Amino acid sequence: MSQCDFTTEANVETLATEVACLKSHFNADP
Repeated sequence: MSQCDFTTEANVETLATEVACLKSHFNADP
């Protein structure tokens, strides 16, 4: 879970996971 996986298929679960991943990266900014 070091990098966000962006897939071509934009499913609802995929989008939610990507958003959560991005938020996690922004919130975990040192």
